[in-house]
Amino acid sequence: MKTGLKRRLALLMVFVLMISLAAGCGSSSKEKGQDTPATSTTTGTEATAETTGEDLPWIEFTVLPLGQQEYELMTREVPNDVVTPYIEEKFHIRLKEIYPRVSGQTLQQILTQYIAANNLPDIVCMPSEEPYWVSTGKFADLTDYIKKMPHYLEYYPEKFWPRSNIDGRQYSIQSIAHKFPITQYESDPYYSGSGGHCIWIREDILAMCGYKFTPSAELEEKFTSQGKKPTLEDVKIEPEIKTPEDFYQLLKKIKDLNIEVGGQPLIPMSIMGWSQFHLGNIFDFGHWRIDENGEVDGWFALPGAKEYYKFLNKLYNEGLIDPDFIIQKPEQLQEKVASGRVAVGIQLNDINAAQQALLQINPEARIRYFPWPKKEPGKGFFDVRVPEGFYRMMISKDFEGIERFTQYVDWLYSEEGQDLIAWGPESAGLWEIRNGVKVFKDEQVKNDVLNNVRNGKGRDYYGLAWPGGTVISFSPIVAVVPRVMPMFKGPERSYPPKLDLLPVMRSLCGVGGLNFDLSASYGDNTELTEAVSNYFWVEFAENKVAKILRAKTDSEFEAAWEEIYNEFLEVTKYEEARKAMETWFEKFPPMK
Repeated sequence: MKTGLKRRLALLMVFVLMISLAAGCGSSSKEKGQDTPATSTTTGTEATAETTGEDLPWIEFTVLPLGQQEYELMTREVPNDVVTPYIEEKFHIRLKEIYPRVSGQTLQQILTQYIAANNLPDIVCMPSEEPYWVSTGKFADLTDYIKKMPHYLEYYPEKFWPRSNIDGRQYSIQSIAHKFPITQYESDPYYSGSGGHCIWIREDILAMCGYKFTPSAELEEKFTSQGKKPTLEDVKIEPEIKTPEDFYQLLKKIKDLNIEVGGQPLIPMSIMGWSQFHLGNIFDFGHWRIDENGEVDGWFALPGAKEYYKFLNKLYNEGLIDPDFIIQKPEQLQEKVASGRVAVGIQLNDINAAQQALLQINPEARIRYFPWPKKEPGKGFFDVRVPEGFYRMMISKDFEGIERFTQYVDWLYSEEGQDLIAWGPESAGLWEIRNGVKVFKDEQVKNDVLNNVRNGKGRDYYGLAWPGGTVISFSPIVAVVPRVMPMFKGPERSYPPKLDLLPVMRSLCGVGGLNFDLSASYGDNTELTEAVSNYFWVEFAENKVAKILRAKTDSEFEAAWEEIYNEFLEVTKYEEARKAMETWFEKFPPMK
């Protein structure tokens, strides 16, 4: 856990011993470029999207992606990629190297090694942890660069900047969750929605447990023919799964089916270790929050935290949740679901691939989402929905191509950029204008793109972007920028609307896990509040939670909870952080 700069710097000194080993892996982008002619950079007004690529010296950059899924996407071969070469030539910018995210290591451990080896990636994609990295002095102040990004600013206007400022400056390019106001898109049949994480269940299992619902296949056929989206009423399950007790009874019914898959019992529910935080949304648990009485609390000090972990302890001890969920890797969960061994889940690397595999096993095994069960309606938010998302990019101050790179990112938010990554350039010959509308020339390309077919001649074949998909782009240079297309205007809009029910249902059902009125916050961008969240993610979720889960009696649970809770209060300086968040909510109160 990161409890202060002194401890971090001590860790940094330890990793200095690894310099000779790590330095062999590479060097900064400027140093790597010494053996190539494509190294010089430009600054200022030269490096703009309006400048033609042939007028610019080449820039190469390295990147550390968000996680293993993004790393695998960005390193896969796309031999027919028509997007990346066009962008490279337009900006004379090239992705040179993608640094792997080492399994089992935190971002702090990974980056500390790179800093010690003088081998920091030029671009780092991260889920928060920004205050500490600013304190290292290794990352660039991007304030003035972002002010020159007009297309990006349409999505992230300056009035929202103070929410991510550090000492009044912007050190990161925020990913965009969606464009405000979002209400104008809710009835758009081409827009899947803005839902986040949500609980899903297989329809065949749901039916076996005696629940009534309209099957997904019927919903897709009905609403595609009508050219509109279903409502929550249309996708409801009866009896409703409204409370923690309802959800518990569902999992018990699944276990009581005594289904075996490949000689092993069907797992009622399986999730990733980090999804335990999202599951806590059922109770009054989550990020920092100011309640209706003006009380500020967060994490383990929230009213529903203890009750939630008592509930999770019960699921664990009764065999209703995968006992390996804390330690399993994303690909292990993906394989379990795809092979039919899991009935209920939350998040997958590729839910569409899992769905296709399940349908080959059983045509009735359609995946559907349902609204979050709640102990108290309106409580328990885990994702804060302002324009910026949870992820962001920071840039090494030693990277000489900051101006060019930020102008490239800005271009991605322009109509030209969105059109290019959706359709490919005209020179690729994939599309034509027919009756005043842009359409694909080849019928298979059209089919595979519109139906999100993989390993055919669709988006993954040509390096195109995928609106609402589990991966935002199959072009590595576009995938560098996390969550770049919130209001994507893709090829679907050239054809009659065809309902993609899974993301639409996730959007409808996931609203109960989202905070739109700003009564919740990730923190105030200081190390003090960051230490509180890092206790959960680094110390607890991957380690100490086991003590709580394995408690067999009420007294064992109480003792384990008391020990962890007191440690949390002490080592995170929770009360100081809470007071800092009181000040935060005074500056940024909830919307009326």
